[in-house]
Amino acid sequence: MPLKPLKLCVSLLPRSLSEVHELIPRCKDADLIELRLDHFFQINFGDIRALTDRPLIVTLRVPDEGGFWQGSDEERSGLFQEAIDHGIDFIDVEYAHISDILPRLRLTGDTKLILSFHTKSSDVDDLLPVLREMFNTPADVYKLIYTARGLNDNLMLHPLVEFARKKGAKFIFHAMGEAGRNSRLLGALLGNAWTYTSLDNTGETAPGQITLQDARSGYHLDQKTSETGLIGLLGYPVAQSRGWLLHNLLIAGSRQSDLNEEKPGKDFLYLNFPAQDFDGFWKNWQDKIHGLSITIPHKEKVIPYLSGISPSVEASGVCNTAVKHGKHWWGFNTDLLAIQDLLQPYREKLAGGVLVIGTGATARSSIAALRQQNIKNIYVTGRNACRGNFLAGKYKATFIPSHEVDQLKIEVGAVIQTTPVGMYPNSAALPAGTELLREGMVALDVVYNPPLTRFLEKAQKMDCTVIPGEEMFIRQAAKQFELFSGLPVSVEEVRTAWQKIRKYGE
Repeated sequence: MPLKPLKLCVSLLPRSLSEVHELIPRCKDADLIELRLDHFFQINFGDIRALTDRPLIVTLRVPDEGGFWQGSDEERSGLFQEAIDHGIDFIDVEYAHISDILPRLRLTGDTKLILSFHTKSSDVDDLLPVLREMFNTPADVYKLIYTARGLNDNLMLHPLVEFARKKGAKFIFHAMGEAGRNSRLLGALLGNAWTYTSLDNTGETAPGQITLQDARSGYHLDQKTSETGLIGLLGYPVAQSRGWLLHNLLIAGSRQSDLNEEKPGKDFLYLNFPAQDFDGFWKNWQDKIHGLSITIPHKEKVIPYLSGISPSVEASGVCNTAVKHGKHWWGFNTDLLAIQDLLQPYREKLAGGVLVIGTGATARSSIAALRQQNIKNIYVTGRNACRGNFLAGKYKATFIPSHEVDQLKIEVGAVIQTTPVGMYPNSAALPAGTELLREGMVALDVVYNPPLTRFLEKAQKMDCTVIPGEEMFIRQAAKQFELFSGLPVSVEEVRTAWQKIRKYGE
């Protein structure tokens, strides 16, 4: 029996009747429409019903629960009753006011009741008693919205869902706030009756809400089921990353091409996990997820937690990809593999020496990749002398402090730029070491936004062979995707997907 696709609901908060008539027809890609009537005291529900064939939810939220309704319970009950009388599909009534509103209503016809509660708490000892009490009032859907103050608060969904399932109830649980964004996506996989979205980036009705476009075309949430696995990008910060768009697009495409296959690849949903505290993240999330892309500052911290590591991690001491098999986690370094692929055609020039700009994890991957190609003259420059001297000692390289690199007369055939310098929005910046570029060199920049950094623009003007960060990103992403999904994917397929991602949201 096929699993039911997840439903998406657009939440609207119009301030005038003209906005109602303008916004509702734009929601044709939604499965349901929530109409927040916080700014209305009367409205013609017959006219509204005629605007769409989508199921309609009507609610009026008071300031205590994040709304703007300033009228009396009697006036609010009157609007709800008009909605019922005109065949509106759902009314959403706040549990705190249920004793004042529900006795005034005649729930006739097909109108269903959503019983909702919003709280600033994220403590399970506060939430479960409220939910238990809510179940004493018969309703068609129970909606409990709490507040997330950190990434781990998204996991509060699990005890709530477990409790609701035991009751056999339909439910909607998620967290408010930017920190709770993942709870809306995780809640969809765990069985929420539907997922609330905004119509666009300007129409958000609650902090942390995702847009309908992101839900449908970014996360492909309408194609997911309760059997979809969870993976994502771990690091801090991660908001600037567009990897979630790429991986979700690749898996959506692979699922469509696998419909007739007996053993399709794994289905997953790829999220961002912005976590500064690695230990806290790992303790709380490792049992809930199946794979991770790992970025700064955790590429080295993760290694002691792994059951096994690939030769690429052993050589570099850096892990940017972790995949779970059974209960065991295995680590890989797809950055190193991508760098090797990109530099392989230029071994003759590399033999003349290479300058690596930066002392972080990507610099370490670059140096290890060079050593595996038997490149002997490797120079490392950066501001962190302690880190630079460590890399120099480990890989038999030469460390040059960044403030001295332009004063030294060293000959190199390639420069590899591994720092965030020049990344959007600080695109005008140039890293120390740019001064060493000469005609005929190879110049690789790991920064992929913008596609052609100022560092590479300067190298291009000097007739260097330029390797953009996008090429590294595409190759490492292809290798990551194969590890996550178990499906083969070509570099050209990933490049085509990436071109679509670059235009996303335009």
